[in-house]
Amino acid sequence: MGQLGVTTALAVSLALVAGCATAHTPAPQAATGAPGALPSTPLLGPVAAESARYVITHGVVGELGEVVLQLTPHGPVGQPTTWEGQGHGFASLFGIGESSTFRSRFDVGRGVSTTWSVNRNTGSALILDECQQRTPGEIASHRVHSQKPEDWSTLHSRAPTTDLLGFLLRLRTRPPTAPEAVMVMDGRALWKVTVKPGTADTVQVAQQPHAALRYQLAAEPLDWHLAPSKTRHRQQLTVWLANDRARTPLALEANSTLGNVRIEVDESPRVALR
Repeated sequence: MGQLGVTTALAVSLALVAGCATAHTPAPQAATGAPGALPSTPLLGPVAAESARYVITHGVVGELGEVVLQLTPHGPVGQPTTWEGQGHGFASLFGIGESSTFRSRFDVGRGVSTTWSVNRNTGSALILDECQQRTPGEIASHRVHSQKPEDWSTLHSRAPTTDLLGFLLRLRTRPPTAPEAVMVMDGRALWKVTVKPGTADTVQVAQQPHAALRYQLAAEPLDWHLAPSKTRHRQQLTVWLANDRARTPLALEANSTLGNVRIEVDESPRVALR
């Protein structure tokens, strides 16, 4: 499920939940400052609990699956200090699929995830990854794999790090004013995601136009020594957020050799779009 995996994950969470992407580049340097440095922009993003469903589609074969996400705020009304997210997703292509559930806690003030977990069923294995980041850039990781010994390891990413859902929340609450790089973990896969400032755009959701901000993302795969990964590959993605105070995620699109994969919000009573 490789290509679809990363796309699903980088999508709601980046709309997001599942695992692999597609050229090797030198060990990364942040586009402006060190990876993870926070820009000094006003706080934006969600202010109340949210519940949303995203549909995953393929340009040729149609609907592949879905991602369902719930966000719960903690802190002062209208200005939460922490977000707790949870959800589940699945995608399948030609009978080969992957499903996952995820949970994350995101510190708004620091722009990082403090704890997160992903529980995946790849069809051939069950994999649980649990992570905790008490000190920025130092992530304690616990993996339970149905076909391998249980493992505890520590990643030193040298920069504040988020999980996939945390990255999406960071983009919503602290959008970049210049190109910046952020360290992102998907299970035990480490990525340097470089994101450019958003540009005004109109995106079609369920064949209806919505005012949006379009963000271009480049995801570079790294190993735990911060060198280019030899097994995963670079991926380009586009994310559209609503061009309003809440910055509601509207859609994500990724290119693949098998055709474009798109994740789009399902406009239902559970999702309020402006």
